[in-house]
Amino acid sequence: MTTDDAPAAETALAAALERARVGVRVALAGPAGACLRLRAVALGAGAEDDEIHVHATEAGTAEVFCAHCSTATATAVGVDGVVPCTGCGRDLVVYHHVSRRLGQYLGFQVDAETLPAGDVLVGLRETQ
Repeated sequence: MTTDDAPAAETALAAALERARVGVRVALAGPAGACLRLRAVALGAGAEDDEIHVHATEAGTAEVFCAHCSTATATAVGVDGVVPCTGCGRDLVVYHHVSRRLGQYLGFQVDAETLPAGDVLVGLRETQ
């Protein structure tokens, strides 16, 4: 099947894999983000890694899962780039980890490890 509509491709792939019984191979070609989502559909249907072949034809857009509010934000920003979350508005670092289940990159607040100005850590003592 060939389509320009990723959601339609997800539906068609899920239906085809539901009818499949044994010896199925899945070949995916298209923008990287769409391939990640379709790969997640195939894995969710029970396909194994060695039964799936992926060929990204272009970078395109991908989804970034916000670790803070669980919203998925579509972006063309690559790994290590920063994108504003459409859910909570935090600036997210696009981390290299991709969820096999969701087909989305992990995103977390860019300055999550930086203490806001004026905040003090309580309960820490100097050691001698």
